[in-house]
Amino acid sequence: QVLLPSCPRHHDQVGPPKPPPPPPSRYDDDNSKPMQARNTVLCHVCGRKYTIHSIDIHLPRCERLWRQRQATLPVEQRRPLPQLPDQYYNNTTAAAAERHEMAMDVYHSRSLTPCQYCHRTFLPDRLEVHRPSCQRNYQKQQRQQQQQQRQQQRQGMMAQGGIKARTAPLGNQTNRK
Repeated sequence: QVLLPSCPRHHDQVGPPKPPPPPPSRYDDDNSKPMQARNTVLCHVCGRKYTIHSIDIHLPRCERLWRQRQATLPVEQRRPLPQLPDQYYNNTTAAAAERHEMAMDVYHSRSLTPCQYCHRTFLPDRLEVHRPSCQRNYQKQQRQQQQQQRQQQRQGMMAQGGIKARTAPLGNQTNRK
C-alpha cells in the first residue's frame, strides 16, 4: 500500500493542534511528591486546597471576599488580610511540605480566631455559635474547681484539728425510730 505524503494515516493525529500547556504557577515546586499531592497548595486565607494552576485564580477572589467580610465588622473586630511570609515566594528550594506548613501556620494564626475560654480556633462566624456553649462549660468547670478547693481546705483543716467533722446534715433533723 502506497500513501501520499499529504494523506494522514488513521493513527496520525487529525484536527487542530493541542493547546500549549499552561505556564508554571509561582507555587509550582519540585517533582518529589506524587502527582495529586504535588499539584495542590493550601490557600492561606480560607484554608482550602487548590491545584497549582487554580490557586492564582482563587487568591484574588478570596482576598476580595476577606476584605468584604471585614468591612461588615465593627472597627475593633477587623483584622488585616493574612499575608504569606516572603520566604514562601523567595525560597524556591523549599519542599512542598515546608511551604504547606508555612501556609497552614498563617491560616491558623491569622485567619482563625481563638475562643477566650477553651483557646481552640474557629472561623469568626463559627466562634459566635461555639462561644455560648463553651462559656457555660467554662463557668461550670470554674464552680467545680472552687468546690474542690474548698473541700480540700476543709479536709486540711480537719486533719489539723481545727474543724470537727459534721456527723449529720444541717436542716430539719428529726429523730425517727
